[in-house]
Amino acid sequence: MITIINLRPTATTASVFCGGDSGGPQAFEWAGMGTHASLQGPLAGYGSIEIITQGTAATTSQGYCLVTATNAPGNDVAAFAIYSYVPTGQQVSVPASPVALANTRNSLILAFDNTNGYAYGVALVDTNTSVTGNPGDTVKWSLQDTGGNVIATGSFLMAPLGHKAFLLANAIPATAKIRGTITFTIVDSVTDPTLPGTLVGLGLRAAPWGALTSVDMFEPMTY
Repeated sequence: MITIINLRPTATTASVFCGGDSGGPQAFEWAGMGTHASLQGPLAGYGSIEIITQGTAATTSQGYCLVTATNAPGNDVAAFAIYSYVPTGQQVSVPASPVALANTRNSLILAFDNTNGYAYGVALVDTNTSVTGNPGDTVKWSLQDTGGNVIATGSFLMAPLGHKAFLLANAIPATAKIRGTITFTIVDSVTDPTLPGTLVGLGLRAAPWGALTSVDMFEPMTY
């Protein structure tokens, strides 16, 4: 479920675009509205609306949703999501990230603890809109132990406006059965000076007994 809130007294039009790993549209089945990758509708001043996926697909779909409003002064919206795990009814609140709006953070850091049966995952979105001729932006990662010592580095490609989600221990084996931090930094392949690529990110923590919760990622300081 995604709740969208108008933070201004003036009415606006809210738009939702959902994308997948490749940066292209990712359709989801929405209750009462059918299967769509994009949705649009009116939003009253200080009003709110909720949109809910059916959650009945046989397989898991993953991606991201970008929530925007009419491009006019004073039409600001906020949004947050709540995931429900159908078999148990467990709900996980996921705050909307302001990173894509601020568009100033090219690095994100996540603290994780993969010991005692816990498992951490991460989901990232590349906000670069320079799609034409862009072979993919490089995301470099650096793994630090609890003492701040770098113990592994690497990189992977992400499509502009693309999404990538993985369990840390599966994608980066050096994170298995340890605690530490991991920093992700994006490097644009094709730079758009008006909207350079930045990262929006979210951590996920799974307990051995199946409980799931979200974990914030932060901007590392360089001074």
